[in-house]
Amino acid sequence: MNQESITTDTTSFGDLPPEVHEMVASHLNSNDLRLSVLVSKSWRAIFHRYLWRYVEIMLDLGSDIDHKRVNLLKANCNS
Repeated sequence: MNQESITTDTTSFGDLPPEVHEMVASHLNSNDLRLSVLVSKSWRAIFHRYLWRYVEIMLDLGSDIDHKRVNLLKANCNS
């Protein structure tokens, strides 16, 4: 078999459906998510929203919160 006849089909993580991204993200802790967004631009686009969800949950647990800053963080979580 020569090199020209060999073909490889590849699928990137970004090609998978959003439901799969959600399943993977649900098994990652905050540190894993933080590292995931640093892997590549495509992973950042996928995992960024999950990281912000975790941060939002952590902020909601605090009792002495600057709500103006929380609202700014929430506004930025979709960017």
